[in-house]
Amino acid sequence: MQTIAMPIGTQVSLSELIKNAEAELIRHRYCSGAISHYKTIWQKLLDYAANQEDGEFFSEDLGCRFIREIYGFYPEMPINDNPQGYRSKRRAIRILGDLQLHGLVLRHEMSDIVPWPNQFELIVNGYLEYLQTRYLAEATIKTKTPQLKRFVCYLNEMQVADFCHVSHEHISSFAATLSGYNPKTYNAVMVTVRKFLQYLFENGFVEKQLSLCVPTAATWRNATIPATWRPEEVEKLIAVIDRNDRTGKRDLAIILLAARLGMRAGDIRDLRLSDIHWEKAEICFLQSKTCKPVSLPLDNETGMAIIDYLKHARPLSEYDNVFVRLKAPFEPYAPKNTFYDVINKYLLMSNIPIVNENKHGIHALRHSLASALLEVQTPLPTISAILGHSDYRSTMTYLKTDMDGLKLCVLDPEALHHEE
Repeated sequence: MQTIAMPIGTQVSLSELIKNAEAELIRHRYCSGAISHYKTIWQKLLDYAANQEDGEFFSEDLGCRFIREIYGFYPEMPINDNPQGYRSKRRAIRILGDLQLHGLVLRHEMSDIVPWPNQFELIVNGYLEYLQTRYLAEATIKTKTPQLKRFVCYLNEMQVADFCHVSHEHISSFAATLSGYNPKTYNAVMVTVRKFLQYLFENGFVEKQLSLCVPTAATWRNATIPATWRPEEVEKLIAVIDRNDRTGKRDLAIILLAARLGMRAGDIRDLRLSDIHWEKAEICFLQSKTCKPVSLPLDNETGMAIIDYLKHARPLSEYDNVFVRLKAPFEPYAPKNTFYDVINKYLLMSNIPIVNENKHGIHALRHSLASALLEVQTPLPTISAILGHSDYRSTMTYLKTDMDGLKLCVLDPEALHHEE
């Protein structure tokens, strides 16, 4: 079946590109509601472009400026750090970019319901089984699977019938579909592709070592400063939570687990009733990220918040998870739920200033705890134990948040000059 809607790299006017995009969505059997939604966004883009010097043709820069100036969203930030509604705006712009650059509309979100292309399914399933023999954590394989599916589905769209037909050009063009993504995200996907291509070569499915053709983006460890809030801002955030409301009782327990104990969103989401040892005032669980056990002291404030939630807010449920949906079905939260909406709700209520380029989800509370512990000169190994790091060197990234400590490390250029 023909899948290329336009010759790759074709540049047509913005209005013509939008017409082609609409035709592609119809061909892919998008529902009328989704098409109508995208058309509304594209019409606003046309109106915006009419007043721009570079508005005749589509470009990534034009699309990002449009999202930023018309909707107030920030494309350079991670999806979860933008307000609700950003995802569909980004997808509308991404459709135009993919169509212009690759000649087709690509699927970027690879859920479990997206099937593997028939011609690749047997080999891919063999690779996933191979990953299990490598003793990779289940969470790691779940992360790699949609990344691999994205690459394989791209090959299918490019009419590649067999892995032996994959070329350097296919790899380069796939890498281009990740343009605009955070370098860490880009590299994570390309590492998955590289490992898979290496597996294909070592097992005789391809004749060339294509893994050597996979590009990478330059990144530097500890290049950024973790996003943190000052202790008074954390307390302000907690203070605005309504403790008389069912939702507030749940949110308070979630936020305190992150702010007081430094738990990751995934560990809070997966926390079980059996993980709480009330007689010892401890929470003991296996970390979802490292699969390593950790024991955390349960302070009185957090413990009372959990009890209040369990007694007066948590619905009866067949599941052992501490946190379940407050509305039917009373089941655990989805694996991708990071409780970002919970944090964002109270940030808006508390009027805490947010720097747009900074992350401000649950993980920022974890960072803030580490920063606060450093300020009171808590040893790094102790902070590592609290945060559940396998190596205290992972905790050293938080040294950059200790401004008072960094000031003590400042060197005098004049003194250095005289020493020379």
